[in-house]
Amino acid sequence: MKFSKVIGKIDEKLVAKAEEQLSKAFIGLCTDYKNMCVGPTFIGGDVLIFSLMYPVEHICTLNMPTAATDGKRYYWNPKFILKQSPMGLRLIISHEAWHALYMHPARRGSRLPKLWNIAVDYIVNNTIMEDLKIRKQNPTKLFTEHLGKYKTLAEYAEMLKDPFKDLSEADLSSSKEDQNIKLPLPGEDRELTPEEKKYLELREKKEYFFFADPDLEEKMRSPEKIYDFLYNLLPKCSKCGRVGRYKLPKNMKSSCSHKGCDECGSGIDIFDFGGTLDEHIDTEEDQGKLSKRIFDAMESAKRMAGYVPAALEEELGKLTAPKITWQDIIRTRLLKAKIGNTRNDWTRFRTRPLFAGVFSPKKKSYSGRFGCLLDTSGSMSKEDKAYGISQLQGLDERAEGVIVCAESTVHWDNAIKIKSCNAEELSKIKTIGGGGTIWGDFFSDYEKHIGKCDFLVILSDMYLMDTDIARMKDPGIDVYWICTSTNTEFKPPFGKLLTLS
Repeated sequence: MKFSKVIGKIDEKLVAKAEEQLSKAFIGLCTDYKNMCVGPTFIGGDVLIFSLMYPVEHICTLNMPTAATDGKRYYWNPKFILKQSPMGLRLIISHEAWHALYMHPARRGSRLPKLWNIAVDYIVNNTIMEDLKIRKQNPTKLFTEHLGKYKTLAEYAEMLKDPFKDLSEADLSSSKEDQNIKLPLPGEDRELTPEEKKYLELREKKEYFFFADPDLEEKMRSPEKIYDFLYNLLPKCSKCGRVGRYKLPKNMKSSCSHKGCDECGSGIDIFDFGGTLDEHIDTEEDQGKLSKRIFDAMESAKRMAGYVPAALEEELGKLTAPKITWQDIIRTRLLKAKIGNTRNDWTRFRTRPLFAGVFSPKKKSYSGRFGCLLDTSGSMSKEDKAYGISQLQGLDERAEGVIVCAESTVHWDNAIKIKSCNAEELSKIKTIGGGGTIWGDFFSDYEKHIGKCDFLVILSDMYLMDTDIARMKDPGIDVYWICTSTNTEFKPPFGKLLTLS
């Protein structure tokens, strides 16, 4: 195969050797599933992966240390390709394909990117390991020999509970990286600066463990569930809301120089430890087009007697099913409020019929009015708050509302009235808070502070205290709990739970 494009100045011989290695790998993939006589790995072909990956764009770039996909095209560092054994390259190709097959680049939503990357890697690596078991191979042995050491989900969960059991001062010192270096996107066509090249060299030399589990529990077979499970184990800074920063024990020192608040800034970032097998970038592919490509690849695999996991067809059906968004539900509620209030207004009359002595009442015009509680506690990141507020633009612009920040207290005095849900009005919102999450009195006190509302909207990650939930009283109007974190454990005491993701 030939690369569709080569970004930057790369030695032609290096590019040719990388193309040759990829070609051998794809030849092995395009054979029959049970044909173990064709190289370079001799474990059988995989027409599904070949049909999905081979026909699309493959780009050669040094902008990243490994490989990546945005669901539309694949990016390869030629040095990374040539470092792999034939089996290692086969596993990496499968890894990239399964990210696309499960539409992982498009499913992150407002989640923490680094934690989401870990969650999706557990899923794709487990899928590959299950396939190796079907082929009568030992997945643990193959992954360890050809890709390096990995942590199972249970092992990583234990590390998150107390990372200092596993980490030495040498580990902490080696985690120091220049936080100011931001590499260009894989597809960005420009030469790297000397600082960026040095940063990449350091990353290439650093030994990471990655994330895989050959015996992943059935209840953890979705990235969303793994994400929520791991998120609940991470510390959250009560002052700045940063997630995943651990304070150093008194007997331990580190040369890490992270920027942050005076509460968590001197600690370690758990995401500095461990790495993914590839780079994770946002999708550029339309979900409908990607779905069609996946269905076509599945049909090709079936025609050529390839193996298509039944779980993939079920998963794809869920991902491509029509979805009713939370905005759709609230717009319907707004419309209901307006229709119910377009009554005759006998205090005012239409002017034209008056000339003929006819008294014809005007119609009352009504804009739906809502109250919105914005969770500004420490567990809500700046990104969560900004994303939640921005999503209100999806509502009817004629909707009037009052937005109230809440954390360990409800900030009634700083409530902000908005006349419509457009960008100009929403930009007026200034978040206040950063403490705990105690705002159960909102539902019983809202009317005396902000007036009557048609319904209430709660924007939160839903990590609430049980004692606070127990104090919440049903306000007697519709309540929409909009979750920014897909916290699957939360059950609202009343109203309807919706999600931004």
